[in-house]
Amino acid sequence: MITLRTLLRVAVWLAWPAVLSSAAEPFAGVFKGDGLTFTSRATTGGAYQGSLALDGESYPFEARPEGATLRGVFTTPEGTFDFAASSDGPALTLTTDDARYRLSRQSANPLAAKRAPAAHVPASAVNRPATPAPAAARPTPTRKYIHSSGFSFDYPAGWAADESQAASGILVLRPANTQPQQETYLVSGADAGGITAATDPRVEQLLEQFVAQMAPGFQRTGRSESIAAGEQAGVSLVWEGAGPTGAPMRLRVYTTVLNNALVSLTAVGETPRILAREGQLRAIFTTFDLDKAAATAATGASGGNPVELVGTWKNWKFKSYGGSSSSEKTTFITLAADGSYGVSGNAESSHSFTFRNSGGAETGNAGYASQGGGSEGGGRWQAANGVLTLTDATGSTSFNYQIRSNSSGWPILYATPLGASKASEWTRVR
Repeated sequence: MITLRTLLRVAVWLAWPAVLSSAAEPFAGVFKGDGLTFTSRATTGGAYQGSLALDGESYPFEARPEGATLRGVFTTPEGTFDFAASSDGPALTLTTDDARYRLSRQSANPLAAKRAPAAHVPASAVNRPATPAPAAARPTPTRKYIHSSGFSFDYPAGWAADESQAASGILVLRPANTQPQQETYLVSGADAGGITAATDPRVEQLLEQFVAQMAPGFQRTGRSESIAAGEQAGVSLVWEGAGPTGAPMRLRVYTTVLNNALVSLTAVGETPRILAREGQLRAIFTTFDLDKAAATAATGASGGNPVELVGTWKNWKFKSYGGSSSSEKTTFITLAADGSYGVSGNAESSHSFTFRNSGGAETGNAGYASQGGGSEGGGRWQAANGVLTLTDATGSTSFNYQIRSNSSGWPILYATPLGASKASEWTRVR
């Protein structure tokens, strides 16, 4: 189980970039300017893919946000090149080497841009002490979710449960017809690190440090509130601040300790929306309870293998041959909790030729491209003491491995075959 500090870093990576930005996906869409067209779409794990088109040529790219900047590489017949892009609402500034482009977002449907006016927030709702709210009825109908940390809870049936971050101990709850920058809800479980009760002063201290670092303009509002989670004591804390447009924002955390795990429900978003959800949030938190069957499963589901390895990982390789040929290979490996694994991938290659006459003058060009992919087999996996072993019908292969976080807090798996010195790099997909 991950530590509380690591969990908070991952939670920030998930929630704050979306909530405190002026758009749900600030780098997704079509942007044009200075002769360049930037077409981007968000993919799994917070990454982006798309193309850069200039002078009739189109170059694919892959990128990932690092703070407020999107950094990535685009591929040309001559090789790969770095670029960076920063978002400023409807505008995008893209730089590569010494070139700088100022781009504007293109609207696909101008009628869809019309939005209802922002709800008025009374002054009494801003910077006021937290007061116990009336107990709300449990949402009906509801669904039950069993978390990987071994506890369960009920949530509204109309909400979606996004498990893409389950390997990090985080579940993202999404109400229907909402956007992440409007409101985000996270359910998380982390090693309590010796904390046995949510009333331990260290819980508030850790949360205070977390908010002060990631949202320095936010201020605590009122005192911590006592609220039961099932049969356990819990606490709730509130911070308030302003978003990039000056609109009031609210962060509320509900926390309790179950079976040596600190489990939390975190809500962050526009103040009117979070206030409107208070009853639902309290109802969800009061159903937090230890699920004995789930706790047993969480301990032994992977046969004793490290749970931080469970999930899907991606490795991407690109090679250029003299500027006239290139190949690209993407490999995915899924390490399942039951100890099985599967490998799949796709590959693309392109080749171009230039024809010249006896005098050296160019007379024509030709080229071809190929692609393929699919399943590449699988078998069983196990890991212990920093060594990952994959076993299939042909035998076993072992790797020394480490998991580190990049500057955005995203897990990267480094795997080095035993006896070798060069590690391959794998990015978590889900």
